[in-house]
Amino acid sequence: MADISYKYRDNEHRIDSYDNVVSTYEWIRDALRFVFEDRNNLTLNCVISFDSEDMSYECKSIDEFKKYAFGKTIRVKTMTAFVSKNWIQTLVSIYANRSSGSEQQEFILSSEDEMLVISLRDALLAKKKASPRTSPPTVIQYEDNSVHIGDGNKISNSAIGSKNTIETECEISNPAPEKEKVVSKLFWQILVPIAVVVIGALVCIWFGIDT
Repeated sequence: MADISYKYRDNEHRIDSYDNVVSTYEWIRDALRFVFEDRNNLTLNCVISFDSEDMSYECKSIDEFKKYAFGKTIRVKTMTAFVSKNWIQTLVSIYANRSSGSEQQEFILSSEDEMLVISLRDALLAKKKASPRTSPPTVIQYEDNSVHIGDGNKISNSAIGSKNTIETECEISNPAPEKEKVVSKLFWQILVPIAVVVIGALVCIWFGIDT
């Protein structure tokens, strides 16, 4: 069968640093999961090659890349992610090499199935432009272990792997109304009966009624 490829150019995702490789991988991973969400027995594979000083590395997974590249000065050469069936047949792949002097990173989408190439292209664009969906009030756990509660919580620029800007709008309850309710209750239940008794006694004294 024919091999079909498509050049996808992007100015937001690159492979020129450790952080950019991780965030780009997560973007690609989410797009591939979207394309194959109804398929079973599929495996997502990744191969990343890079240099660090006089050493060369070819990592067979994103975890291996994180293990050997973290904290080092690296020069990423290539990155390939592909989906295979039963670890044998490659259904679709996406390849990138280090761009030199270009503002856009080029990704090569390849498959023997033209519709898979088109679907992956559309999924990459959709995941790039996806905005957070409106959700009901919820408790959101952040990395700093603080908990924000309220229906005003918003997460802006939630690109995976990037440093997201988090804006939180929370209504803070004021305990003052509760105290006012307690005081009012005590007034009606205690002070008013006492006042009635005192006023009744004064009336009786005024009219000379023997109590």
